[in-house]
Amino acid sequence: MFERLGRTMYRRRWWVISAAVAFMAFGGIWGTQIFGALTTEGFDDPAFRRAVTETLDALPSSVVTRTVTSRAPAARHWSAMTGAAHTPC
Repeated sequence: MFERLGRTMYRRRWWVISAAVAFMAFGGIWGTQIFGALTTEGFDDPAFRRAVTETLDALPSSVVTRTVTSRAPAARHWSAMTGAAHTPC
């Protein structure tokens, strides 16, 4: 099966190369339209933060370590590893 496929691809190599180049050109032209659909807003999802906060608040305090970093004073980082030392960023 692969031998026949390889033989056919070799015999029709210029057609295969032309089809690949045409496909890449089509993909490049079609792909540039994505820039109009993208936004510059970032990854802030308040619902996710709330869900993580509620989940971690339900854990015992001996399991969760909460720290405030100097880079983002309002941000809270959690480490759910018991017995692991936490070093601030």
